[in-house]
Amino acid sequence: MTDTRTAVHHVDAVERLGRRLKMEYVGMASGFFVIFLLLLPAHPAAARSAWAASWLSDAWLFPSPVWGAILATAGLFALFIGIKKKTEDHLSASFLLMATALTLRLGQGAPGAAVSVLCLGALLYAMEGAVESRRNRIFALPLVFWLWAQAHPAFLPGLVMLFAYLLPAPGREVNRPRIAVVGALCALAACIHPLKAGVYPAAAQAMAWGAVSVSHGQYLAAVSAGVIALLLVAVFGRTLLAAHRANLVLTAILSVVTPYGVLFAPIVTVGLAATLFRKSIRFDDLRPTFKRVEWYYFWLILLVAVVCLTQLPHWTYLAARAHHG
Repeated sequence: MTDTRTAVHHVDAVERLGRRLKMEYVGMASGFFVIFLLLLPAHPAAARSAWAASWLSDAWLFPSPVWGAILATAGLFALFIGIKKKTEDHLSASFLLMATALTLRLGQGAPGAAVSVLCLGALLYAMEGAVESRRNRIFALPLVFWLWAQAHPAFLPGLVMLFAYLLPAPGREVNRPRIAVVGALCALAACIHPLKAGVYPAAAQAMAWGAVSVSHGQYLAAVSAGVIALLLVAVFGRTLLAAHRANLVLTAILSVVTPYGVLFAPIVTVGLAATLFRKSIRFDDLRPTFKRVEWYYFWLILLVAVVCLTQLPHWTYLAARAHHG
């Protein structure tokens, strides 16, 4: 006879105090403050000629380190909302988001890159909602793609990633006609640009190698993300949604064909959340312990955030120095 008993979670003093003080919110706020610091650019901006002229001001295309970190952090917050139903715990989500922030940090030197991270996060937030019964999120995407096309050529593969969600998704209530219509509106919104329809060939040219120089670290980070993407497809291909599988393959391709490949690390985050970190600890005898550790983590990340706050002038000084070369 199989023993079907599961471990019982006993609430300790730390959890009782944490629940009373709403430490889950304090912990996540602390985590995103740390992510904000991780996203402060650590290298000079790329040349101004890396992307075509747009109607955005230089404040968006060439943001200060702080403003760029705010934009990118907002993108990762949207990504967090998109993956939280998959991980169902703060520990896994924080690990994935911080690893993503460290990777994206390498690619933020290019003009418009921070806006691109924001828009990719918004895209994933909307489309993951579209396959998880939160279908109205996608109506904001035409505005997202207008902004994205103004800021960075990465909107082009982003549009392909949107249409990947038209692929069959067994067990999900995917409104494919709605996605198709919104995708078409996004494609039109990208043309509201000084180049009009010419924004597409210009984006393809700008995405190619030679359009902008990259460091060894940026290239290594992009290729590493591509390798992880292919491994996820190879190991978990049958359990992945077709859209996730297609976007992971596209990410792997982008990691070797464009200097901006590092900016697509959030796609790998979604893939990891949907596979290795799916509902985190799935063993009943371990999950209570895992959930208890969360309540200690909230206090730990708060301590880390407080220490970082005391060093904020140092962080911003280093970022400003790197930004100005």
